[in-house]
Amino acid sequence: MKNSCVAAVCVVLSLFVVPMPAIAQGTVQSRLDALERKVERLQERVDNLQEKLAAEREHRIARDAALRERDVELRERDAALRERIAKLEGKNLTAGDFVGAYTMNNVATALDSGPNTLVSYVVAGTATFAADGTGTIDAAGAAVSVTEGSADQTWAHGAETGTISTPFTWTYNSGVLTVTPADGDALPDFNFSVAAGGQVLVTVTGGAPGNNQVMAVWTRQ
Repeated sequence: MKNSCVAAVCVVLSLFVVPMPAIAQGTVQSRLDALERKVERLQERVDNLQEKLAAEREHRIARDAALRERDVELRERDAALRERIAKLEGKNLTAGDFVGAYTMNNVATALDSGPNTLVSYVVAGTATFAADGTGTIDAAGAAVSVTEGSADQTWAHGAETGTISTPFTWTYNSGVLTVTPADGDALPDFNFSVAAGGQVLVTVTGGAPGNNQVMAVWTRQ
């Protein structure tokens, strides 16, 4: 009877007790599955981080390239500005800096003899300098004059207007711009002092013909 009871108990226990190797195997597998999922999540985070790093790298490369271009541009602008300042100070001027058109304004007086005549006149127009050392003047003039008569007569008053169109030659040397009009009777030679980097030409001359006293100011157009 005792042996029968023991056998019955053993049968019951065998129905409810799972073998230890099976329990251990299930636990390990679940842990492995959880670990694999964790590794997958970590790999996703690594992939996302690598994508962000790659994008950041491309952004930095583009930004560095833009900064280098900007630096080159600023250096070029700085060099150009320094050159312009130097020219405005009268440094590094060459003949090529005068090529182009100038607005000319001349004011003059002339004293002629036989009969004695005093003339005051202005000439205004455009002087165009070519690169080959030649140029043209196109201008209009207006003058008033008084002329001495006999001892018992008053001086005669006169007025006239006209146009001047003449070629000229020019040279630049040591800060002086020399303009020599072909029509020397209409306009004297000019030896200009150069100001503002060639933007303004100024001269005051006197002498023949007619003892002209001429003040000329030509400005860059």
